[in-house]
Amino acid sequence: MRPADRSSRLPGQQANAAVDLSSPGGFFQPHDAAFLPTAHLALSNAIRPGLVGWLKTLSREVGSSGVTVNCVAPGRIDTPRMTEVYGESGPPAEEMAQIPVGRLGTPREFGDVVCFLASARAAYISGTTVVVDGGMSRGLL
Repeated sequence: MRPADRSSRLPGQQANAAVDLSSPGGFFQPHDAAFLPTAHLALSNAIRPGLVGWLKTLSREVGSSGVTVNCVAPGRIDTPRMTEVYGESGPPAEEMAQIPVGRLGTPREFGDVVCFLASARAAYISGTTVVVDGGMSRGLL
């Protein structure tokens, strides 16, 4: 086994990291919606677990070549879609109370995690889902 060297590239490749942006499963579910079905989202419920499983398998298949594969699952991020769903006032107080940091995430905070996972500093992180949800998810892993 040889250590990954992110300074060299695979033949024909521009980068040695793949980062998928997973659906959080709807605005009322944390990241674990990839594992728990959400009402009225049958197609999404069928696809999400398969995508996460495929990425996990892919990470094992390409890891020895120095390629990392990860998934980033957003919680409630302050985007125009949040305004479309909730209006200008945002999510109601009872929903905001479910987020331990007490606010929506910013696109920059989410993007910083994606950029880190695509960087050389994350060369030993692979095959995992990183949750960016302000502590909202209750799962231990």
